[in-house]
Amino acid sequence: MGKRIFFVLLTVVLLTGCGVLETEVSQDTAKKVAVLNEGVSGEEISLTSSHVALEGRFEKAIVLDDTVYGCSLSVEGLTVIRQDVQSETVLQQILIADVDEVYGLVAAQEDAVLVVASQEGIVSCWEISEGSSQAELLYEDIGLEDLKDGEVSDCMICQDQEGHYYFWVNAVLPANRYSDDADEKTLMNVGRVYVKDSLMQTLYYEEIPVMKGSRMLGFCFDDEGNPLILAKDSSGSYVKIMDADTQESTEQRIDGLEVMADADAFAVVEGGLLYCQGTYLYEYRVEEQSIATLLDLSVFGITASDIIYLCINDGVYEIVDNYGTDNSEYACIREGVSEEIVLTLGINAANLEAGYTNLYKCVTQFNRYNDNIRIELVNYYDETAEAGSGFDVGRDQLSLDLVRGTAPDLMVVTESMRDMLADKGVFVDLYEMMELDADFDRDDLMTQVTDLYESNGKLYSLAPDFFLMSIWGSSDVIQGRSGVTLTEFEEILEENGRDVNAVWGFYAGEAVLTTLCEINWDVLIDWESRTCDFESETFRMMMEFAAERVIGSSTGASYRDSIRSGECLMEMGSIASVADHQLEEAIWDTDLEYIGYPTENGSGTALKFISDQLAINANSEQKEAAWEFLKYYLTGLSGHGFPVVTALFEEQMELAMEDDYEWAIDAGEIQLMNKGVYTDNSTGESICVYKASQEDVDTVIGLINSADRRYYSFTEVENIITEEAAYYFAGQKSFEEVAALIQNRVQLYLNEG
Repeated sequence: MGKRIFFVLLTVVLLTGCGVLETEVSQDTAKKVAVLNEGVSGEEISLTSSHVALEGRFEKAIVLDDTVYGCSLSVEGLTVIRQDVQSETVLQQILIADVDEVYGLVAAQEDAVLVVASQEGIVSCWEISEGSSQAELLYEDIGLEDLKDGEVSDCMICQDQEGHYYFWVNAVLPANRYSDDADEKTLMNVGRVYVKDSLMQTLYYEEIPVMKGSRMLGFCFDDEGNPLILAKDSSGSYVKIMDADTQESTEQRIDGLEVMADADAFAVVEGGLLYCQGTYLYEYRVEEQSIATLLDLSVFGITASDIIYLCINDGVYEIVDNYGTDNSEYACIREGVSEEIVLTLGINAANLEAGYTNLYKCVTQFNRYNDNIRIELVNYYDETAEAGSGFDVGRDQLSLDLVRGTAPDLMVVTESMRDMLADKGVFVDLYEMMELDADFDRDDLMTQVTDLYESNGKLYSLAPDFFLMSIWGSSDVIQGRSGVTLTEFEEILEENGRDVNAVWGFYAGEAVLTTLCEINWDVLIDWESRTCDFESETFRMMMEFAAERVIGSSTGASYRDSIRSGECLMEMGSIASVADHQLEEAIWDTDLEYIGYPTENGSGTALKFISDQLAINANSEQKEAAWEFLKYYLTGLSGHGFPVVTALFEEQMELAMEDDYEWAIDAGEIQLMNKGVYTDNSTGESICVYKASQEDVDTVIGLINSADRRYYSFTEVENIITEEAAYYFAGQKSFEEVAALIQNRVQLYLNEG
């Protein structure tokens, strides 16, 4: 085996040079395969993955020659579990009592591991040897000089091939340790890298300017094996080269490290390091200052933020992660092939994990546990486009690919994209897929939702969850009215001596106008004939109503105080759970009624999907497989609003009327949980709601049943409206002039679409 370089980072324990697996892991575990378009060599490589469940949920872990060492903290102390990943057998289980924090694991000689942890604030080191029944205390106090009485917050550890240890420690110290004028109660951050010999004796240490915005990125090694400290501060990023023999260091400013500032995991490789960010694993080369994309973690069912150990050796990736809520798992990714069906899923986001949180989680989970189908993401977002236009470029390219028949098997679609392309024959009618499915049909879905999202009797897209958009107020004000016209809505305001400024939730004149449009697109646009009407009396009234909005008219009082004073007569917002309705009634301290948005007809209450809508490409050769994933997507999420699947919705309504409990660690007992809370900013008072009554549930169900329209953004058209309406609000153009411009521009857009 070649030389080893060891590395530990916060909750991540990493190493290189670990043994290559000689045989496949358990055949019962899921297999994954991927073709990487980028890599260090630039060649396409097929990879498979397998997962093994471990016998604990670990804070730290390290893998040595097919064996996982994992550390779990409990009230008794630190338990170290050693498990063989081939046989999945637990080989050792050792308790180190009274440990309150574990900083890392370092591979030692002759199949042993060093555990660095603290007992009552004293950092110590133990050795776990193969076959031993207990840990051997090697160093009771590893000696972090000048940090006595300080509280260690972060600690990185590595060891070079000469046996020197490097400890990067962040600690909090009383300020009077550094200044006679300072108060001992004032705390300050201190960062140091301690260089120690093989006996843990300090040779010297380097100060790290934590107070100047410095942040640890990690340790790595150059081609000669010299240890490098990677860090960033307010001036940028830098590499500090350590020399344990001369006890000197040199510092070099370097480009490219900024991208690692928010990385979730690191692993050392010769000449650089690996790091995980977003959905991808990258390699950073120090000498070349270059970055290569290695693989998409979501393909293998791995989330970067869950990784506690990462290693690569001879093309084999080994990962220990804390995916889900159960035990840690060991994953091995290596070259190989699979018979899985590969589906592409088109998305459009600058930040995939943040932009598509629910969908990304679902893709990752599906890929982790499904043996037959794999989802690979295709991001249309154009990073090379002008600032602010990357999404628009990506959207246009996806629409073009759809028409050409070259789009991915599945795709995230916006409401406007779906409406614009509904008659082009580019989407699969999901009702047809349900007719072919023996286990799922349209009766399994909330018809109140699907009816609103149909186009000529066909259903082209779905999302797993939705919420309600409406306007509400006290019963004394609403008086049983709903679905009122804009004229009637204004009359209610006048009855109470108020105007649009008494309806909270609007922020500016343009926002009032576009919000009214978002609830009334089907009035303004005829999708069958592809025509629009922005010169109508309805649109005139919308603009006149919006023009009455005075920016900054609020007194700045809290929501609750504004209700009490009458400043807030009605609220515009969303209801995503029974608890939301309960909270609003508690805040208003009266019976609520939902009047809805002002519309020409209907209830004025609308539905809006929370998660991203998925559609299936009509030209896909894998429509059945795509439908399998879409079904999984519909049922694989919870807690994000009202489920679109009927059985899940009914279950949610039942649970709303039951108490929730949780184990309170501090109290050491099970305690009742609230289902929602509102905190009054002016008084600090909190209002909590608990299990709902049948009346509360019936009110929400009735509101859902009354919803008769979709609420959605049509960004392209809204941009036109906002741009032209600004002249009307500024008094520079008449309604007729502005409406004509909007009419012409929107009609041109519809014609081109």
